[in-house]
Amino acid sequence: MNRGCLQGSSLIIISVFLVGCAQNFSRQEVGAATGAVVGGVAGQLFGKGSGRVAMAIGGAVLGGLIGSKIGQSMDQQDKIKLNQSLEKVKAGQVTRWRNPDTGNSYSVEPVRTYQRYNKQERRQQYCREFQQKAMIAGQKQEIYGTACRQPDGRWQVISTEK
Repeated sequence: MNRGCLQGSSLIIISVFLVGCAQNFSRQEVGAATGAVVGGVAGQLFGKGSGRVAMAIGGAVLGGLIGSKIGQSMDQQDKIKLNQSLEKVKAGQVTRWRNPDTGNSYSVEPVRTYQRYNKQERRQQYCREFQQKAMIAGQKQEIYGTACRQPDGRWQVISTEK
């Protein structure tokens, strides 16, 4: 694994842990922070030479804006629907819903289910790759992500990409 990839992976892992501790922050703040970190890492990894810093900054700004928009849009009911979809829906099937409070609509399609060994918890866990589409304030958003089932039964998103 090259050094940039290792650094990027480390930053993403750290940001996921920090976001997990963010109990007193709004969905928008957590989404913006996560998006900024992931965008900055992606920009740093894809930039070349002197453009690397500019790509990292641009990625952080863009990631922050996208993360803020998606994080802001999902309320507790939307998160419950996402969790239920990951738990109960077969790969290739799509779950759709519209939030009557926000007017936003979502769809989730589990793509692949697999087991992985969680080194920190020293146990096997089920994970699912999924594609989520959303219509937020008239703008289409798409995310491809991976979530893993936690011991308490909830699904925790461990990675996303646009």
